[in-house]
Amino acid sequence: MNDKEFIELLSKEIDSIPDFPVLKSLAISQACLESAFGRKHFYNNLFGIKCRDPKKYAGCRLGKTQEYIGGSYGNYKLAFQCYNNFRESLQDYADLMRIARYKPVREARNYIEATDQIRKCGYATSPTYTQNLRKIIEDYKLYELDYIDTNQIYNAIIGGDMKLKILKKGSKGNQVKWVQEILEMEYGFENKGEFDGIYGSLTEAQIKEYQKAYGLKQDGVVGIETMYNLIAKSDNPNLWFYKLCVYMAYE
Repeated sequence: MNDKEFIELLSKEIDSIPDFPVLKSLAISQACLESAFGRKHFYNNLFGIKCRDPKKYAGCRLGKTQEYIGGSYGNYKLAFQCYNNFRESLQDYADLMRIARYKPVREARNYIEATDQIRKCGYATSPTYTQNLRKIIEDYKLYELDYIDTNQIYNAIIGGDMKLKILKKGSKGNQVKWVQEILEMEYGFENKGEFDGIYGSLTEAQIKEYQKAYGLKQDGVVGIETMYNLIAKSDNPNLWFYKLCVYMAYE
C-alpha cells in the first residue's frame, strides 16, 4: 500500500465512524507520522497509543519507543494498546479524543489550530510534533478532506476571531500574498503567478474591480467584508480558508 492508498483507506474508515470528534487532516496526519504511513505499526496501533485497557481489543504489549524527556531523546520500553485491525485503532483514537483533556483539539476550526492544540494537550513529547504534522498535511493537501461549514468561516472572519489585518496599498506580507493568489487562481486576475506579497497599484486595481463585480464598496482595501467574500464566493471556500490560515500561521 502506497502513501496515497493509505490516506484513502483511513479517510473511508473515518467516514464510517459516527461523530468522529476531530478534523480528518489531524487524525490522518498523526496516523501517517506515527506509523510511517501504515508501514511501521505495532499490532495495528496507528497512533502510538499507550495501553488504555489490557482486556480490550487485542490487549496490551510492551514495545520500544523514543520519547523526548528532560531536553533530550531517549529509548524506552512501554506498554502499548494492540488492535486486531486498523479500524479498531481508529475507533480507540476517536474515543481517546473525546475525553475532556482533548476538548481544545475537538474545538479546533482548522488544522493549524488542531496541530497546535494536540501538542499543547500533551499527546506527544516531541518538540517538533506540530511542525511534522503540518508538513504531512500540507504535502498531501489533507486539509482538503476537512469539512468546515460556512458559518464557521463566517464567525472566524466576520466575528474577528482570526484578527486579520486590513490590507491596502503599501501593505506587505503573507496575507497580501494570499490575496494575490486567490485573485488569480479563483477570479481570473492576471498576475502571471507572481505573488510577491506587496500590495501595489496592480493589486489595488484588481481589488477595486473585484469589489465592483461583487457589489462591495470600491475602495481598493481588503477589509473584513472583502476578505470574507473572496473566500465565500470562491469555488472551494474550505481550501482558501485553510490557505489563509497557513499564510497567517507563517506570517
